Amino acid sequence: MRLFFALFALIISASVSADQLRIATWNIENLGTYGRGSDGGHGEADLPLRTKEQLNDIADFIRDDLGSDVIALQEIGISHAYGPVSRNTQLDAIVKKLGSSWKYYLPPVPYNHTPDSMYVGYLWNTEKVKAIAIAPMRVPQVSLAGAALFSRTPVIGYFEANDKDEESELNDFALVNVNLAPGQHNDENHLIAMTLIEYRLDDALTAMNINEEDRIILGDFNDNPQKVSETGTLKYSPAMYYHMAFKGYMDYVPADFKSTRMDTELDSIVDHVLVSQAAQRHLFGNRAFLWLPENAPESFAEWRETFSNHFPISVVMNITEDDDED
Repeated sequence: MRLFFALFALIISASVSADQLRIATWNIENLGTYGRGSDGGHGEADLPLRTKEQLNDIADFIRDDLGSDVIALQEIGISHAYGPVSRNTQLDAIVKKLGSSWKYYLPPVPYNHTPDSMYVGYLWNTEKVKAIAIAPMRVPQVSLAGAALFSRTPVIGYFEANDKDEESELNDFALVNVNLAPGQHNDENHLIAMTLIEYRLDDALTAMNINEEDRIILGDFNDNPQKVSETGTLKYSPAMYYHMAFKGYMDYVPADFKSTRMDTELDSIVDHVLVSQAAQRHLFGNRAFLWLPENAPESFAEWRETFSNHFPISVVMNITEDDDED
């Protein structure tokens, strides 16, 4: 397993050209909440809250190694809220280290939210992209087979490449950051959740005054369409991906990633990037990039102490003049 895993360690280059953007998704594992380290392998359970030094290391990693301009983050706690404005103390520290051009968004929370509740949000570099509109997506709070359809409410982010000279409108795109119900066995649950997202996305964008066909649904799906049982057959249903392919979406996370998180067997492809047909023509290549620490998997336990039990995944978008139809 170790040799095979090392063979597909796709260490990405942090740099993209001036006419490209890097868009990432990263489950950052309990940022600002307790419980980190309790899930999966590679690292001791009950890791403490990150220290100031570790938060600085995360900021350096985002800027220098991952090199992303927009990151869809999952598992972020909300330490305090002021009306519709939600904040995370640890994310504040990361942004401070990144610099004044970096911003983040977390969704509004009910007044009685608990400190251990986690949400999804966005982190972006305003030198490269403008956040035109960000809002939670209205989805039904229902359960199937004992699990909620959505572990966290999806959040829509509408971004536009930043033209520093303000001479032209550059391409824009809509992201949907999701964290589906935990448990890879909840594949029927995941299918229905994703069907609802795709079905309601037009109305959700219209409510935000957005007319955009370049759409990317990304995040922690808690769903592994490549998992094989002991008999050699697929262990879980791939129906969600067939349905989304029928709707024009392509999963940019291929089977040779083998694992996107540190489960014990390193065979858990649960983080995904679904790209609409319209958005595919703007992306570099037809597959995402997986970031792994050097000396994987021997370095996983040490890396997890600071960073996460999930590995960041990214796609590169070519910046062009906006070609949306009026």
